[in-house]
This record gives sequence, C-alpha cells and structure tokens, in this order.
Amino acid sequence: MDHEPKKCKLCLSKYMWIVLILVPTIIRLVFPIKYSSLPIQGLDRQIPFDNNSDPNYFAVMTDVHVWYDQRDRHYEEGLEMARKLKSKYVVIAGDLVNNWKPGKKQVSSRNYQEHEMYHNITRNASQYFTTILDISGNHDMWDISSFDSAENDFPQYSNYYSKIKNLTFDEFACSIVYIDDNAFILLNPMRFPLPRSVYDFYTHLDKHFLDMFEKAVHDASNATHIYALLHFPVCFLIESSKSSSGKSFIQILSESRVTFLITGHTHPPKTSPIHHKNATEIIACDITTHAVVGIITEDNGNSVYHTFNTKDEVKALVVNPPPYDQIGGQSYFNDNQTNVKVLAFTNDSNTEILVDGIKMKFNHFVKDGLAVYTAMLPAKQGKYSLHFTGFFEKELECFNGKVVGSRKENPGIIHSMFVLGYILLGFFSSIMVFVLFPFDLSNQISILGKLRKRIEIWLISSTYCSFDTLIFTIFGFVVLRTRLLLNPLWLRLVLFFVLIIMIFVPFGFTKFDGKQGFVSMFGYFSSGKLMVEPSGAILFDSYMILIVFANIFLSAMVNDYTKFSLLTVVDLSVIIIQFVGNCMLINVFITQLVGVAKAWTSITWMFTPGILFSLILVNRIINRKKRVQDSLTADNLNPSTSDSNQTPYI
Repeated sequence: MDHEPKKCKLCLSKYMWIVLILVPTIIRLVFPIKYSSLPIQGLDRQIPFDNNSDPNYFAVMTDVHVWYDQRDRHYEEGLEMARKLKSKYVVIAGDLVNNWKPGKKQVSSRNYQEHEMYHNITRNASQYFTTILDISGNHDMWDISSFDSAENDFPQYSNYYSKIKNLTFDEFACSIVYIDDNAFILLNPMRFPLPRSVYDFYTHLDKHFLDMFEKAVHDASNATHIYALLHFPVCFLIESSKSSSGKSFIQILSESRVTFLITGHTHPPKTSPIHHKNATEIIACDITTHAVVGIITEDNGNSVYHTFNTKDEVKALVVNPPPYDQIGGQSYFNDNQTNVKVLAFTNDSNTEILVDGIKMKFNHFVKDGLAVYTAMLPAKQGKYSLHFTGFFEKELECFNGKVVGSRKENPGIIHSMFVLGYILLGFFSSIMVFVLFPFDLSNQISILGKLRKRIEIWLISSTYCSFDTLIFTIFGFVVLRTRLLLNPLWLRLVLFFVLIIMIFVPFGFTKFDGKQGFVSMFGYFSSGKLMVEPSGAILFDSYMILIVFANIFLSAMVNDYTKFSLLTVVDLSVIIIQFVGNCMLINVFITQLVGVAKAWTSITWMFTPGILFSLILVNRIINRKKRVQDSLTADNLNPSTSDSNQTPYI
C-alpha cells in the first residue's frame, strides 16, 4: 500500500470545512439579517381629515463627510435641492466632516480645513432656511479625551452648537429645539475618551444620558410632532445601565410620542424604517455616497419620509396616506375612506395627476409654485397599492386597518457583518484553540489515539466514497490538527502562543488627544482608561483568518508532501491570497487606526507573520535534511533502490 497521504483528501480536509462556514456567511451578507416587528395599533382620528390644510415639510441629510480635497459637491447639491424645494429648514444627522489627515491615506485626525469648509458652506446656505440643525457623528469627534479638550472644536464648526454660548456637555448630549409646532430632540451620546476610526462603530449610553433622554421626551410631549436625531442606529447602541426609572433606550423611545428617530452612520443604499413599538426609526440613506436627500412631510397628523437623489427632478410629494413600511404608533391608518393628498411643485392649477386612474382635484396653492391636489377613494382594508400617473409616476404601498401586523425589517448589511463577525469569533476561536493545542494527548486518551489512527488510515486509503470521507471533510480541522502534531513541539508551542498572546497584546500603539495609548481586541486604552469596544473582536477575526490560518496551512505543508504537486499550488495560492488580504487590511483599516508608519511596522500585522514564516521555513529545512539523511541511510542498506529516489521538494 502507498503510505503517502492522498493529495485530494488533504485538500478536502484542509479547506472544505472553512468553505462550509464562509459560504453561508457570505450568503447571509447578500441577504442580510431581518427582524420581525411587533404588531402596531395606529391612532384614532378625532378630527376629520382636512383637505384644505397646508402640508409642512423640511429636508433631512446625514453623513455629509465634507472632504478637504473637494472630491464631490454632494453637500452643496443637497442644500441646493432643499432650497429649490423651498424647505423651511434642514436637519443633519451627523458626520459633518471626514476628519482624515491630509494626504493620500485615510488616517484618523482632526482636519481643521474640513471643519472650516463645512462651516462656510453651511453659513452661506443658511440664508435660505430658518435654521440648519446639525448633530455630531463618529467622524466629527475622533480621539478626544474630554468634552472640554482644546482639540474638541466641533461646537465651533457646527452650525447649531456654534450659536450657543458656554455650551455644557449635558446641553450637547441631549437638548430640545422647537421649530413651529415640532420638537427636535438632539442626541449626542459621546463617551469620553473617544476612539479613533475603526473603533467607532458603536456608541455607549450611560444612566445619566438615559435620564436626560427620558426627561426630554416627557418635556416635548405636547409638541405636534417629536423627532429625535441620533447619528448611530439603535442596533449600534450599547447600554451600560438603565435609566433611574429602570428603562432602556428602546423602552423610553417606544413608550414616547416620538414620530421618527432619524439616524445615519451605516450609509445604506436605501432608507430603512425600523419599528420600535410606537416609534419608527429611519436609518437614512446618506448624502456623501448615495447623494440622497430626505424630505419629511407632515399633514393631518401623519409624517412621511421621502427620499430623492440630488440629480432628481422632484415633481410631487404624496403626503397622505403614509407608506406601509413607515406607519407606526404615531400614524393614522384606519380611515373610513382613502384620503389621497399630493403636494405638487407646479403653478398650474390644471395639472393632471391621476391616482388609480382617477383625476385628482386641485385644492389650493400653498405658495408660489406649490399646489395641493386631493382625491377621495373608497376605503380598502389591509395592504393595498396606489398608482400615480400623469404629472409624475409612483407606486405606493399603503395599509388601512386598526392594527398593522408584523413586518420583516432590515437594519442593514453592516449590522449583519458585526453579528456574523461575533459568531465567527466564537466559532473560529474554539476551533483554533483545539487545532493549535500543542500537546499530543492521543497516547493518554484512548479515544483520541483511535481517532488519530483512523484519520491516518483514511488519508492513505484509496477509498473516497465512505462515511469517513464525509466526516473528515466536514470536520477537517480535526485532520488538520493531526497533521500539525507531526511538527516538533517547539513549533507547535510557538503557533499556540501566537494565537493566545494576541488576546492580551495590543494590536498597535498610537496617541489619543496627544497622549500615548493602544488598541487591542477588547478596545482601546486612552487617558488612563481601558474603553471596551466591540470592533476589536472583528479585527481579531481578521487576525485569525489572515495570519493564524495562513501559518497553520504553511506549517501543515511540511508534513503533507515531499514533492511538488497540484496541492502545493493550491496551498501556496491560499497563503498568497491571505497575505494580500492582510496587506489590504493594513492599508485600509489599520492605517486609519494607528497611522501609516505604525501600521506597516506593526508587530501584530507585519513582524509576527514574518517571524512565523521564517520559523516554519527553518523547520522545513531541518525536516528536509533529516529526510535526505534517512534516504541516504536507506540507500546504503538497500543500494538497488537508489536510482528510484527523488530529491524532496523544498
């Protein structure tokens, strides 16, 4: 029998189990995680629907990201669109600037040139609006040790906060602004010291902030509509405690009269409504990547969030009925008839607007170039569609009834990436500890000895159609461990040490607000405080996949074959792909976190892989010399076989 392991079996057991994990993960990213909302009962209309009322509306933007090299003018174009649509005011849900260090690479910094650019653009446009409300995002306040730090210039370049003298942290964290009959609750839950880029996906809420938010929603309860502005979606909030009344953020929000919680941060290609009992969260599409501006209309108690590209020609806004995916506990959707109301941007009272083939009637002009058209249709029960044709074309899904049922809602692909990242972290960490455990216990534990013997027999067997093939392919990491046990103990100890040590050793050192600190799997250390941050777990995932796995595969090559083969090509290709992936990770994310020089000279991301590669190569050379010596000894004992010997592959 040939005692060399079969190349195909080595390949299957080495890689197929990873494929079986990654393929479903990728599929889940293509089809992101969705959650089911609770059934919601709407409001009962106490006052008859008024066709003669003037709809109110205002513009919404998020993730402006003004950039110092002026790569785009999306922010200016968004403000220009709001001006042309005659919006009364504009609200912006954070990330006003990029804050990248000047240069070709994206490195966390405070780019005062961008701050000045944003302030000037906003100031020049403010003459067209009653006000521009803007809150902070993660990009606006990187790497600041305290709210009173001299490096914190956000209150100076923000349009709204720059007008408040002697701004306190509590005013910044939670405040109410009244415009017309509406209340806007501005939320900036910043936990100091603040992180740098990559470690800024989540924000943390403490008891004091929750108490302020709970008081704000109570104080604003008499407003016609309440809107809360928060840069981070609810799924990116971490609560260290509850409010004094024992409530979480979602409990406070869902029990309040907040119509819309407007968030941003994740740059979704489409605006995503997420329902939290009575309140509706709008994860808004951004201006910098997708050039999208939101318009919120208000009429007869209903608020509707509309989205348009800055290049679109906006002809009309359907202000009633509200869309099916937006209706919540603060909506009216149980009427005896379908009252359709459209706000058309036209001076022509004879404009033809059809809804389900019925011509809508001109009602009145709100102002020059802005007309109201109405129609009354028979009430439809449940979910239904309205088709608008003529002056503009639109299909709108609506709902009529007392209670709207559960809906599938998607917080976005970035949320799915983090959820799956944490799952993979636990899964891969457990497997890696098992695979890299340096001591061979097969002689002490009989079941392990039998399993190892069974694997060795399967590897050299010519039989492929067997139960063992299925099991050792799915659980290939067990076979991988068996191959690694053929390495000397010192190399196994080094590999295990590299995995374990990275749980405790910093990923990199950098300065926060001028003070030395570091970043690690658990978070970041700044101003004498270790701040726990979930993003570190995702980097540890990347470390295992791109560095630990690569060196495991490389060290296994020593024992998998002695001649060049197709499996050699596969192994080397996988290792090269992982090396390129590691370089891309350094180039994109690690540089943002610690800077270019420190990223490319990182012990974790550069020197550790290099040292491991060198040690594995040394072990390979030692093993080759040993095999050559064994071969020469065998030749001396049996000269007739010397001609058939081949030089082992290095």
